[in-house]
Amino acid sequence: MYQNHVLELDVRRHRVRVRGQEIRLSATEFRLLEALVLNAGLVMSIDHLSDLIWGDKGASSETVRVFIGRLRRKLGEGSWLLIETVPGFGYRFMPGRGSE
Repeated sequence: MYQNHVLELDVRRHRVRVRGQEIRLSATEFRLLEALVLNAGLVMSIDHLSDLIWGDKGASSETVRVFIGRLRRKLGEGSWLLIETVPGFGYRFMPGRGSE
């Protein structure tokens, strides 16, 4: 279970709440958010995310970007602060941000 002032991620129950409201994520979106949250503060390369989420079959960098975009839309306003883009490398989950 991960929780901050904006996001609650319950891995065992497969639930996500944003500002107290439950949101529905696809299995892929959930795994992507879980990977980012479990590695909070660390920059995760697009290739590494692709390997973690899509496994042996992998995914293109564009596919990873599309799913990050979907995830940000579902997380709502300020989600770009939670999931930071690190140009030329990947993404980083920034705990404690998202309400600015």
